[in-house]
Amino acid sequence: MRLHRGIDETREGPLALTIGSFDGVHLGHQALIRHTLQVAKQQGLTAALLTFDPLPRLVLNGQPILTTITEKVEQVAALGMEAMIVEPFNTSLAALTPPEFCRYLATLPLRIIIVGEDFRFGRGGKGGASDLVSTGAQVETFQLLSPDSQPVHSSRIRECLVQGDVDSAARLLGRPYRISGRVVPGEGRGRTVGYPTANVEVHPHKLLPRGVFAVQVGALGKSYGGMLNIGTRPTFGGQSLAVEVHLFDFSGDLYNQELKLDLIHWLRSEQRFASAGELLAQLQCDEQAARQRLAVPPGQ
Repeated sequence: MRLHRGIDETREGPLALTIGSFDGVHLGHQALIRHTLQVAKQQGLTAALLTFDPLPRLVLNGQPILTTITEKVEQVAALGMEAMIVEPFNTSLAALTPPEFCRYLATLPLRIIIVGEDFRFGRGGKGGASDLVSTGAQVETFQLLSPDSQPVHSSRIRECLVQGDVDSAARLLGRPYRISGRVVPGEGRGRTVGYPTANVEVHPHKLLPRGVFAVQVGALGKSYGGMLNIGTRPTFGGQSLAVEVHLFDFSGDLYNQELKLDLIHWLRSEQRFASAGELLAQLQCDEQAARQRLAVPPGQ
């Protein structure tokens, strides 16, 4: 997939273009992308996707994101999109009226634009699909549905994650919810109770569900089962939010490594324990539950 940083920097042939935030790249987005690819093939066009970074809802409302731009590029490329345009989003772009944005968009060699039925753009979100015809392109709307014809919305996925319901979120995403980040030095508290953890630095605006989870971890080119804690570590008097993961049956150095954490199942809420011994007993229960959920035998 060819990646372009902005409309001004894009050099492509006649386009079948889909536009949107694509936060989560969920099942509805995936169906829209596949439809765009099909239309492009039928009409001999280049299939392209236009999205924004940072996301408009983050800039305008401070709302957390489901996918970082790096994750989004990986997921869109995996679906077979030929070109992806990442338009820098700022208050200047947000201030454009629908006609002004359409004139900017029309600098691309557009033949057909395909957007979700609820697509909005321009200052105050006043522009809709019908306004895009001023670009001179054919315009088509597409209903964002799952394979079983149920509507899929990023807002519903966010609700599931906030509630810790990563199973439902995975069904809407078509895959487990992923948190990616680099391992940085931590306080080493986990090692003192026999559960060494990697402290993961994540995107500052990534939506982080709270609690303890069974996870599948991509690390050093391999996949490991593990358990993840997202919280403040109240047993040790923690204040700031931390993302800490323990990998089953792993020994080695993970500092500065990039980890991919797929949240498979919520195990419990974070708790404050009266002693390290109580915490250890609970962690042993968590490990047993996580291994069972992940089908990872003890001591594999």
